[in-house]
Amino acid sequence: MIQKIDEVLDRKENENLKQLLLICSDWRISIDNAENGYTVDNGFCCIPQSKQDINTSKENKELTEIADKIAARIKEKLNLNANVVRYYYNLYTKSAVGSLHVDENDDNFLSIVYSIDDDGYTIINDEKHYDKPRQAKIFNSNILHCGSPPIYNKFRFNLNIVLELKENYELKP
Repeated sequence: MIQKIDEVLDRKENENLKQLLLICSDWRISIDNAENGYTVDNGFCCIPQSKQDINTSKENKELTEIADKIAARIKEKLNLNANVVRYYYNLYTKSAVGSLHVDENDDNFLSIVYSIDDDGYTIINDEKHYDKPRQAKIFNSNILHCGSPPIYNKFRFNLNIVLELKENYELKP
């Protein structure tokens, strides 16, 4: 089951996020699937200041604040009692190929893919879910999924959030 929420950020907030990602200096090569290692172009990721990875650059503090805002709005809208496990910003180039993966193996985690652009899609459970700017796609973290390269532009951005549920939650269509 996949639940979607539109207009998580307003247009100005989303554009500000995009501008911060364009100037971010902390991009690193992404590995979606450890078996492939660096043999497949999975694009790039930026892991801002979080519980897992402390990075004190000014851009990452701002990116974390925006990710916190997105997570809080989604949790409020869905009435979720959950903790943030991580934030990954993804940058896909034309040559990137997403590898199917799960974010967590347990049932008590949710994944969120927040679309910043409208030029690509995320495959979730063998279905293509096209990007819609400012839309969040929410699904169980143990479902296979992957990102895609941009269709028309030179790159596309999205944000992946993983939440650990403190109590059961059933996704709605």
